Amino acid sequence: MISTLSLEHTPLIVLPGVFAALAYGLFFPQDRRNWSNQLLEVAAYGFLNYIAWHRVIDELQSRGALSPWCSTLGLVGTLVVSPSLLGAAAAWSRQWTWLARVLRSPLPTSWDHAFSRTRLGERWIRIHLKDGRMVGGLLREGSHASAYPHPQDVFVKEQWSLSSDGRFRERIEQSGGILIRADDCVLMEFFELKERS
Repeated sequence: MISTLSLEHTPLIVLPGVFAALAYGLFFPQDRRNWSNQLLEVAAYGFLNYIAWHRVIDELQSRGALSPWCSTLGLVGTLVVSPSLLGAAAAWSRQWTWLARVLRSPLPTSWDHAFSRTRLGERWIRIHLKDGRMVGGLLREGSHASAYPHPQDVFVKEQWSLSSDGRFRERIEQSGGILIRADDCVLMEFFELKERS
């Protein structure tokens, strides 16, 4: 049974909650943090961590007999490491298909959703520019897309020449890649690697 919470326990809930929220935020793009809007999230993470570790925390606080190093390591583990792992686990669990069907996507824009999947494997991208040209290439290791709240752009590491109907022909050997701003595009198409449309 959890002992009665008092004001002295507040840092034991708030501090781990902050670390858990920060760890979760590393996996999903977010606006600048407004902690007043995240009080419930911080409290929930902190309370879960407190439930898991309250006996250890209480023991470390009450025993002066433990060495200072042991007490310090125990407090760092329960107040920093454990909640950080809790936040990372919460972010990781959002990728479970059954959970994704129930919960709203944590990604703030479709842009973030489309480019978060580049981590899952290589894909072709064909980009239709406002001036009527098409450019494209292979999104692979070394490619990068900006994330919310930054302006949307994508760096395609491997540029390919395209035929007049937009089919991928061959890799442009001397190209160091292409950088495209979303403002310059009309449409972006993605294709599985096995396809060369």
